[in-house]
Amino acid sequence: MEGLMDDMSTGKDTGIDLNVGLDWGMDYGDDTGGVRDSDDMEDNVDTTDSDSEDDNNTNFGDDDKENISDEHLHSFETQPHSSDAPLHKDAANPAMAPPYSSMYDWTLLDKVGNGKPYSKWESDDVVGYEFETLVEAAKFYSTYGCAMGFSVRKNTHTYSKYGVKNMQRWVCSREGERQPVHNDKENRKREPRPVTRLHCPAAFKVSFVEATNRFKVKQFIPTHFHHLAGAHEVQFLSSHRKVDDASKVQIRSLRAAGIRTNQIMDYLVNCARSFQNLGFTKTDVYNFVSADRRSEILDSDSEAALAYLQARATTDPRFYCRYTVSDGGELGNMLWADSSSQLDYSLFGDVLVFDSTYKTNAYNLPFLLFIGVNNHNASTVFACALLADETAENYVWILNAFLHCMGGKKPTAVITDGCSSMRKAIKSILPGSRHRLCSWHLGNNAEARGHAEGFREDFKRCMLNCSSIPQFEATWKEILSKYDLEHNAWMKKMYRRLYGPQLT
Repeated sequence: MEGLMDDMSTGKDTGIDLNVGLDWGMDYGDDTGGVRDSDDMEDNVDTTDSDSEDDNNTNFGDDDKENISDEHLHSFETQPHSSDAPLHKDAANPAMAPPYSSMYDWTLLDKVGNGKPYSKWESDDVVGYEFETLVEAAKFYSTYGCAMGFSVRKNTHTYSKYGVKNMQRWVCSREGERQPVHNDKENRKREPRPVTRLHCPAAFKVSFVEATNRFKVKQFIPTHFHHLAGAHEVQFLSSHRKVDDASKVQIRSLRAAGIRTNQIMDYLVNCARSFQNLGFTKTDVYNFVSADRRSEILDSDSEAALAYLQARATTDPRFYCRYTVSDGGELGNMLWADSSSQLDYSLFGDVLVFDSTYKTNAYNLPFLLFIGVNNHNASTVFACALLADETAENYVWILNAFLHCMGGKKPTAVITDGCSSMRKAIKSILPGSRHRLCSWHLGNNAEARGHAEGFREDFKRCMLNCSSIPQFEATWKEILSKYDLEHNAWMKKMYRRLYGPQLT
């Protein structure tokens, strides 16, 4: 194994036979690795919402409040923490304040409002006030939201000609409405999520003033159309759920001592004396631990992956792995398969399916699965691969590595999703294999064309249920006539490229 490690460090292709040990083939070329990208949170304000995909934002100004229909006025009074002591340091004993209240700068509330209590603020009490920076303005409204008992999210913003943000608007998380298309869905498999958008008009907007080099408040609407959260509920609002720095230090220390995450959560709750004093939930702790663990290996993730695969080789003598490294030292393409997968391919590898639809990894790299069906009519994985990008050259490399792993055995038929680069690679490396397109992808493409209801079912019936050429021709003509598609370009292309050559 020491000799193997020496060869790996020099970038040589060890060429070890499959039945002897791990084949660590490292090919140096012009391949490029994934580009890491990260987004930093700009403000201490929640920028996402659980209904962000379902809801449509509706903006309200001062002149719009009188035009809102009565159906949205639920006779809820806007009072901060109606049954609990406010979180403001001057309104309650600081010694009794929840620990998470220390995350906010409560002095910001004392500077605004012309001396009025924040719960009594009106638009004129805040409009015109100036902040030094946009971050300070964001902290102010987040603190105000925590004190009043509502969640805050960003709404709209603009940039100057120099690319600097010069306007930012925040709203209550219950602003806007859910799009009707999400309410009218039929054949639901699960109950819809509760409606959280209630046309709440509460908003806060600041704009940059060049004369003073400050951000001036242009809009402040304190009105809400919903109940406000109590002091014991604020920590569960999305924009106020946050693991504070002190808790992060404790979590890291306990993790380093080998304490499990659920035990860490129990310890933090005991220190805070109750869940409501903690300021975050168990999900937040698990998310932080996961993100912290990923950040620890961010700069050595490739080495960690290769080390893991090498460890697999110590327990599986037939384990196979081959990868490329770019001129810049970044990991390019990589393919691996264990002994069980190789045995499955030798028995059930007549039909090979390429599934390259998985791209939801941290680097947005195509993850390729080589799949087949075993004698129990169940899916089985033959190999896995990561691609630097979806080019014909990379697919050619992957196919050659796959055939080398499987002892040169070629499949009788190959099924793909229709990628043109993959099609070129298959034609070059597997010229004797029949290439077919996945019926599921074809059905999705047909439905995406916006044809009439029922077209996908008829199209699928034509693809899968026609056992002879005359039957297919008759069914095809019936579909063209039924949906008036005789001159449809996509249907002509499907017939010419998919069915025509196979039926003549």
